[in-house]
Amino acid sequence: MTAGSTDDNDLLSALLRRISLRGRVYSRPVGCGDWQVNPSGHARASYHLVASGTCWLHFKPPAAPVALAAGDLLFFSEDVWHLLSASREPHDALTRLPAVDGGSSVTQLVCGLYAADDNDLRRLLRGLPPWVLIRSAAGGARLATLVAMLAGESDEDAPGAAAVRDALSDALLALVLRHCLQTEQVQGGLLSALRDPRLAPLLSDLHAEPGAQWNVERMAERAALSRSALAERFRNTVGCAPVQYLAELRMQEASRLLRSEGLSVAAVAERLGYGNEAAFRRAFRRVAGTTPGTLRTR
Repeated sequence: MTAGSTDDNDLLSALLRRISLRGRVYSRPVGCGDWQVNPSGHARASYHLVASGTCWLHFKPPAAPVALAAGDLLFFSEDVWHLLSASREPHDALTRLPAVDGGSSVTQLVCGLYAADDNDLRRLLRGLPPWVLIRSAAGGARLATLVAMLAGESDEDAPGAAAVRDALSDALLALVLRHCLQTEQVQGGLLSALRDPRLAPLLSDLHAEPGAQWNVERMAERAALSRSALAERFRNTVGCAPVQYLAELRMQEASRLLRSEGLSVAAVAERLGYGNEAAFRRAFRRVAGTTPGTLRTR
């Protein structure tokens, strides 16, 4: 890929690949009668899909309850206390799932979590609202199709269903982030840089060629900003200095190469623009907190 060839959507893909995101469905609760579920406390990004039926979403008072229906999707960029229940007035904060009796209305939920390096995931999601509700009719055709597929896979345990659900969870996050960008729900953070006419081209080039001979002058030139203006704009938007972002990006790529490509440490160092292996090893330990050899052993 040549420098400058990555458009905004490809940059979003690059950001998601960079953090080695892993989505998984961790629960498929079925609510019947007087049921409620408290899924709080995971301390990471998560989602809930109402696959069928209806329910109420509760937050801590004085927030009013929110009615949910089949096809509605809730995304949490951080751990926010919440409760899902059949009743507009929950009894307490506990989970209660009576057995399905065949007579009461039934609600099927799909609950998923996202795992990645905490710092990288936090940086990616910074600027999003703590929670986002996407109604079944408001997310667009692609998101509606994916939600329908996820709901369908949650309703059975066919061979490979768990793997399909997890793969759909990965795709779901990309479409949720796209929706947040398109509906202007992103306020600052790395995602907002995708809409920044100065930072987006620079980030595209950094992700396309992290091993190029980048320095502050070249990055400022690519962004058409002075060095001081770039530093201030990058830090205010992304949350760190451009050189720090590049160093972390290179170590993410180094980790991938060491794990999957079978390259020597010296070859990885050369590919990522380090003059010698010793300099690369020092940088890797400083950023990744371990040595290349230890990572490869793991």
